[in-house]
Amino acid sequence: MKTNQQTGKKMRFVLVVFLPCLLLLGGGILGMQILAGMKSPPIEKLISERPLPVEVLKADMESVTPFITGYGEVGAVNVVTISPEIPGKVVEVHPRLERGELIAEGETLIKIDTSEDDLSLKINKTRLKTLKRNLELVKREYQRLENLYQKNKLASLSDVEKAEQGYNTMIDQVNQLEHSIDSSQLNIKRGTITAPFDGRVKTVSVERGQYVSPGVSVVTLADDSLLEILVSVDSEKAKELLRFKTDSISKSRFWFSRLEQSTVTISWLQGEHSVETGGILHRIVDVDPKTRTLKLAVRLSAENTPDLPAFPIVEGLFCQVKIPGAIIKNVIKLPRQAVQFDNKVRIVVESRLKTIPVDVKWVDSDFAFITAGLKSDDTVIISNLSEPMENSLVETSTHELIATNSRR
Repeated sequence: MKTNQQTGKKMRFVLVVFLPCLLLLGGGILGMQILAGMKSPPIEKLISERPLPVEVLKADMESVTPFITGYGEVGAVNVVTISPEIPGKVVEVHPRLERGELIAEGETLIKIDTSEDDLSLKINKTRLKTLKRNLELVKREYQRLENLYQKNKLASLSDVEKAEQGYNTMIDQVNQLEHSIDSSQLNIKRGTITAPFDGRVKTVSVERGQYVSPGVSVVTLADDSLLEILVSVDSEKAKELLRFKTDSISKSRFWFSRLEQSTVTISWLQGEHSVETGGILHRIVDVDPKTRTLKLAVRLSAENTPDLPAFPIVEGLFCQVKIPGAIIKNVIKLPRQAVQFDNKVRIVVESRLKTIPVDVKWVDSDFAFITAGLKSDDTVIISNLSEPMENSLVETSTHELIATNSRR
């Protein structure tokens, strides 16, 4: 009986305490549902992929002439250092014998005092006349004694031999005097130094009144009608691109005798403008096995350049030389930035970015020439992209390729 009363009390306690809590909790949940039902749901936002803007170029198979670009200093081919052949005092100097002046062929550069040779020549010529007259007399005497000895023995052999000895001595004196005259004439001729060609004065180290010695340089002349530039190029590039004749008759030499002397473009920068002219690839000068380079000689001839620029290319200038190489057929020419360092190219396939490997035949300062990996009409991305994701959506704009370093 007592146990039943205790159980009844507990039930009433539970009902009194927990039932209001349950009612309150249920009311809260019901209120939240009612409020949630009164609020309209948010508008669903569609997530779209943003395209990557790129410049593209249509791949075009063609034949191109690549160029080997090199640099070198212009120098005159014919440079002559003039030195006197006789010692003496300089009595005459060309009035325009200064650096940079142009001296015509045959004009007198300097004149050395040859007054002693002039005097000696005059005296020796007079003596020579006398000696030749005496020689004639001695010759007659010798012939007379020889005839007397041969016919009638009226002269002794000793007299004939003495006459012959005197005759030979006189001949030797005449020969010596003639040699002295020739030497004086040669020294007089050497005393006047003339320009061997139309040239420009490079250096001058002589003045009037100065004493000069043989072998000491006094004037240096340069012939600016023929210039030369020595250009070093990579031997691998030269092997791939230089033009060599296949039907050359020079088959007995290992040297580069079959090199084709092609026309090259020579330019140098003057301020903001470039001065340009043409030249000829003349020869291969040297091979450096350490640096694996070839040294090429390029020549400029004034006779073969009818349109000389007003501000010409002259000795001492540092120039750029573009040498045309052998024609490469069936290649695709792309801007250099379109080809990555690992010889890969990005293309567009169905508006998506794809990366493919290619075979690069040749790369110069502006273009890369592709021989395999691309097809005609492939859309090549030429924009500089920083590690784009593969298969990214792209938005293209067409780029017009301008040939600046190669031509069809």
